[in-house]
Amino acid sequence: MSFRRIVRAITMTGLITTVQVACQDTSHVSDRIDFLFSKEEQRVYQALLQDPKRTDFSLSVRMGEGLEPLAATAHFRGQSSYRCERKNYTLNLQGRRPGSVLTDSATDEFFLLSLCKDDYYVRQHTVLQLWTKLGLFPLDFRYVELTIEGESRGVYLLVEKLDRLRIVDDELLAVLRRGSRRGQTHVELKYSHGTVKSPAADYNTFTQSLSGLSGTELLAAFRERMDVDQYLLWVATNTLLRNGDSVDELWLLVQDHVDPRGRRSHYYRFAGWDPEDIFKPCHFEGRNAFVDPNGLVYCAEAEWDHYLFSDPLCYEYYIDILEDVIENRLTEAMFQAACERTGNELSRFLSRPQVSAAMIELIATNPQTIEPAVAKAEIQKALQELLFNFSRERVKLVERIAAYRDSLIR
Repeated sequence: MSFRRIVRAITMTGLITTVQVACQDTSHVSDRIDFLFSKEEQRVYQALLQDPKRTDFSLSVRMGEGLEPLAATAHFRGQSSYRCERKNYTLNLQGRRPGSVLTDSATDEFFLLSLCKDDYYVRQHTVLQLWTKLGLFPLDFRYVELTIEGESRGVYLLVEKLDRLRIVDDELLAVLRRGSRRGQTHVELKYSHGTVKSPAADYNTFTQSLSGLSGTELLAAFRERMDVDQYLLWVATNTLLRNGDSVDELWLLVQDHVDPRGRRSHYYRFAGWDPEDIFKPCHFEGRNAFVDPNGLVYCAEAEWDHYLFSDPLCYEYYIDILEDVIENRLTEAMFQAACERTGNELSRFLSRPQVSAAMIELIATNPQTIEPAVAKAEIQKALQELLFNFSRERVKLVERIAAYRDSLIR
């Protein structure tokens, strides 16, 4: 059986027609990527290591044992992880789409994530599996071993690069990355299919247009311009997983939109990203987050969130989605299965002595994890902690939803 199981994403627009559940049986594809340098390329790379920049450097990449190296470019990437010793990379294969590591990949550009800020390297891999099944993550991903000039740099997460991915070209207009600065959200254009006029201005105009709306009028305004069900589903998963940093970890997939009056604007669908801060405190002590007296919205900091969750009708609509997530769409059994898959995949790599010896972040917490057996045991402990946290949060939210429902009756 293929390691992928194609599942239909629930959409209103048809923008993402299928998603692929990765990280199952990967035995038939390569699990190692090799970076190779000429003398001059090595000199440039070493200089950039000493003073990290996002400057592209040239290299050759072997995408599987026995395959010919491919000419490529790459650069360092990340924000808080930018100065990790095990660097993150953006890898551009210049038009090639190798099936040796990601079968049927639709892009020629990838992220290689060292997971240096992801506790025990398990959080992103686990959550991305779940988001994939929920239609919140449309990209392929998997663990690989990265070597540089023959020396193992340990386990990396290989992920397709969203802003180069053509998801139904005739419908996707652009990809935006939502960020946050001084408590205000903003968007950055990452990919444009054709000419996109003022995506930031359009985003701001839409956000400002929500002021003064309430009830059915507010919900209708959201529905007019975005897949609000998908957005609330994403917020609900972040609440259940207590994602402490999600406001700037969202991609907006933009379609052209014409309203009943013939006016053009953008319609937004969404893809989550970088869920390494699950079961962690809301950053900046939550000072920008919506304050929910019921405890059913966690670390929701965007202007959209404050409009939605301060409105009783929209809030109740969100609670219905959150309850469905807890009871049906992201159950404890599903979370446990994702953790088990993560553990099995990661353990396969950590069985290699050169890999466990390269996981310097893990070794820093316990020097004995340089031994594969100890490293794998630590990973299993981390996954058990995730399961415990998930179960605890689920119970809390079930109780809080019941209390909220009772308050509506009284």
